[in-house]
Amino acid sequence: MSGSTWLVNGEAVANATELDRGLQFGDGLFETMLARGGEVPWLDRHMERLAKACEVLDIPCPERARIESDLTRLDLPEGPAVVKLMVTAGPGGRGYARPGQVRPTRHLAVFPFPERPERLSLVWCRQRLALQPALAGLKHLNRLEQVLARREVDAMGADEGLMRDTMDRVVEAVAANLFVVRSGRLETPSLEQCGVAGLMREAVLETARNLGIDAQITDISAEDILSADEVFLTNSLMGIRPVKELKDTTGSLPSVEWDREAGLVTRELQQASCWPLGEY
Repeated sequence: MSGSTWLVNGEAVANATELDRGLQFGDGLFETMLARGGEVPWLDRHMERLAKACEVLDIPCPERARIESDLTRLDLPEGPAVVKLMVTAGPGGRGYARPGQVRPTRHLAVFPFPERPERLSLVWCRQRLALQPALAGLKHLNRLEQVLARREVDAMGADEGLMRDTMDRVVEAVAANLFVVRSGRLETPSLEQCGVAGLMREAVLETARNLGIDAQITDISAEDILSADEVFLTNSLMGIRPVKELKDTTGSLPSVEWDREAGLVTRELQQASCWPLGEY
């Protein structure tokens, strides 16, 4: 028996060997890219990160020329937009084992650019991030932890949520990286055990060091967040966004607010225009 018949939305689909491993097991990666003026300004950075991640998961990385061709066919708008690229290990059978030859599948789509407030409201998420150093830093397709955390954020009416790992270390927001400023020193959580290494995170660290700002990658606790002078989030869609408040939803952590005028380091980094859309 070479395959099976599956029902998809009630319709029979023959040959189960063609069922994509990204759907079955999350066996793949993704990039969320900012587009403007009909192009992706950070395409080099995205392709470099994708290539490194594909190497870790042993998935052949799509050639840049193919991605550029796909982008052309998408007919990107002149205004800002969101492009999502997914690369999976392609078709496979029922079990965890991959077929002898991996035939990767790429998916590319464009979406409207999301509006974000100038200053963000955060909540502590109860959902924790599991420790998995083999996948730490990668934008892999296994995102159920973030799905559950986002439900918490939406239920509280906040813009974003902070997530801790199972060792109580603060790692990141649900869909963004985290930075804190304490006594003029910029800190961002270590991602050696879990979390996503965002391109904007990398750009901020580079820019901070060029500006002479002391920037460190380190473990960050909840107490470090509560005592911070400034807190901001980053990703390639929203750039650098300061946090105005952090509310507790767990019943075990205090809430805190940050003064609008206190974000001197945040503003300096924003003005350095390390984000493709520049300062806002």
